[in-house]
Amino acid sequence: MSILNISVLLVEDDRLSLMVYSEFIKKMVSDVYTASDGLEGISVYRKQKPDIIITDIRMPGLDGLEMIRKIKAENPYVKVIMISGHSEVEYLIQSIDLGVDAYLLKPVDNKKLEEKVEELGKNILLSKKVAETEKKFRDFAALLPQIVFEADLNGKLTFVNELALKKFRYSKKELANGLYLQDMLAEKHQKKASNIQSVIKGSRAFQEQEVTCKTRKGELFPALIYTSGIMEDGKLAGVRGVMVDITSRKRMMEELQSLNLELEEKVAQRTRRLSNEIKEKEIAEKELIKAKEKAEESDQMKGVFLGNVSHEIQTPIKAIISFSKLLQSPGLDDTRRSELISIIESNSNALLNLTNDILEFTRLQSKTVKLFLIMFDLNLFLKELFPVFETLKRKQADKDIELKLDIPDENQVLMIKSDPSRLRQIFTNLISNAFKFTHEGYVKYGYRLGKGNTIRFFVEDTGLGISKTYQKKIFERFIQEPKPLNVKKEGTGLGLPITQSLISKLKGRIWVESGLGNGSTFYFEFPGILIGEEDHGQDNEMSWEDCQMLIIEDEIKEYIRLEEMLKNRIQLHYLNNIEQAVEYCSSNKKIDICFYRMKKKTDLNLIDNIRLYSPGIKVVALLDKKSEGAEKKRLKNRFDNVISKPFRKDKIMRVLKSHLG
Repeated sequence: MSILNISVLLVEDDRLSLMVYSEFIKKMVSDVYTASDGLEGISVYRKQKPDIIITDIRMPGLDGLEMIRKIKAENPYVKVIMISGHSEVEYLIQSIDLGVDAYLLKPVDNKKLEEKVEELGKNILLSKKVAETEKKFRDFAALLPQIVFEADLNGKLTFVNELALKKFRYSKKELANGLYLQDMLAEKHQKKASNIQSVIKGSRAFQEQEVTCKTRKGELFPALIYTSGIMEDGKLAGVRGVMVDITSRKRMMEELQSLNLELEEKVAQRTRRLSNEIKEKEIAEKELIKAKEKAEESDQMKGVFLGNVSHEIQTPIKAIISFSKLLQSPGLDDTRRSELISIIESNSNALLNLTNDILEFTRLQSKTVKLFLIMFDLNLFLKELFPVFETLKRKQADKDIELKLDIPDENQVLMIKSDPSRLRQIFTNLISNAFKFTHEGYVKYGYRLGKGNTIRFFVEDTGLGISKTYQKKIFERFIQEPKPLNVKKEGTGLGLPITQSLISKLKGRIWVESGLGNGSTFYFEFPGILIGEEDHGQDNEMSWEDCQMLIIEDEIKEYIRLEEMLKNRIQLHYLNNIEQAVEYCSSNKKIDICFYRMKKKTDLNLIDNIRLYSPGIKVVALLDKKSEGAEKKRLKNRFDNVISKPFRKDKIMRVLKSHLG
């Protein structure tokens, strides 16, 4: 056997045995150190750091077991061969508890000792070689100008270079505590981590995947990610990869794009100057075609949008113009004039709806849409929508369609917390679509209760149906499934994308079940919006049905919020400015209490006029922020009470109870 390049510490209190073992071990390893007891063994270990310790158990002073316990406390990975002249099971158990690698009884079989030293020595050399290779990899990774990382199959990072820690602003301690590849990706790309792993499991490299990275402080930057699998014993053990920051490349591309736009503008100017010359006109046409192709490639969605909108706008505008001219014709009877006015009004409404869709879609895209979540009775809400949808149905006078409302228990008071105006908009969009594409049968809407306070709404029709190919596409912008020639094409393809965006904003989801010729059912559900009876039933006794309340509020959404709190508790009147309120109170002397939303420039003398016309009326000011000092004193002199934001239900109820009993 060749000599192994490792070191061994022999600890034996019997000098003859120590000498014999030492000479024998020297034939197998490069370095041998000796000690005659446990204390000396610890001293030699700390100085020489041997790879293997071979020790007797019973020794004067500190025995072999206690010595190994102390050394293992310093280095739990040191290899140990325990030699004992006694066969007591207790020694064996203690040795196993200490994690020794071999236990040999005296007289020692030299063959077994040689085999065990050779086995441990080869494992030690292999570990050193792996550690050396790892060090070379880490040293090389430290030199690279890119981010280098390794992760296990769960995405937990096992190594990153210094550049990665610096770029992502994490510390080595945070890495040691547990950091995942997903933590380094923006939310919209976090799923990419699992996608990368699935590709690696297929033994394919994942090249040129662009992602958005996120630092610990939330800073974002674009990057390209390259990965490959880490194989151990023929099995996939993890993933190794490189991230390249492409911020500069992106900036350069934006600059190039800007230069391209400037170039296109210059080409267009030159084209206009040379348009009267035949030869230059041919050149200009080619330039324009190229410019058009570039514009279409870079802004295709914009072209689709303009095409849809221009077509939809032209139709009602042409109709309005044409029938407006017909109105000017002499000799029209009243019946014909009414027909023309009706057509003009219908096309004007179509144009208005189109404009509203475009504005709503723009607001949703720019994320400026605000939600106003309040508690309200769902069953009452759906019943109040029925006559509205009946009006939509009457516009389809040539169709035999029945409108149905399907709710589990119409007599139940079912309170939910949501935005009623947005929920109404969602139902209106879906039911309008159902009426468009249903010629006979019914359109039905309602809901079912699910688990965990979840409510699943539905709009069902017996119309044309939707093919499987388009059941997901119809929620994309400007996408409409081709219809038969006898079905009139309407809309811009924005209704369902708007509906999906609103549902997503309300933390819900939407899907459709359909088949061509079998009708369609649109489902949408919201988790956790159902309010239990214990949350709203405790204040039902607070009611002032014989009293009248005037709310002066110029924002309709704020009034709706108050109305939902007070509905069925008190008689409500609504006006949007204080001047109207003064005029109203001059003719209505029965107002008991008035809530007025204070503005910066308010003529408080008008409050006195309201009191003059309605003696005994209580006037409460609603403030956007809490008043202090002189302002607070001034308001208390003018108003019977002041409520500052947030306008919670319990505040409103306490004020009403204090003034109305």
